[in-house]
Amino acid sequence: MTNITVEIDEFGICYVQLNRKKQANSLSKALLDELKSEIESIKFNEEVKVVVFTAVGNKIFLQERI
Repeated sequence: MTNITVEIDEFGICYVQLNRKKQANSLSKALLDELKSEIESIKFNEEVKVVVFTAVGNKIFLQERI
């Protein structure tokens, strides 16, 4: 199972979704390696205008915890 999915829509918006719900999308070595590889691919894609990072679940590393 992959930890990241990448989709690019017709407007050039690239959605990078982290998929480690059970681990609250914490940044493991494997996830960081995969993320680095995906970013390397994205940065040379001239169709991509913007990158949006999202994650599965309601507990994510980007979310502010209250």
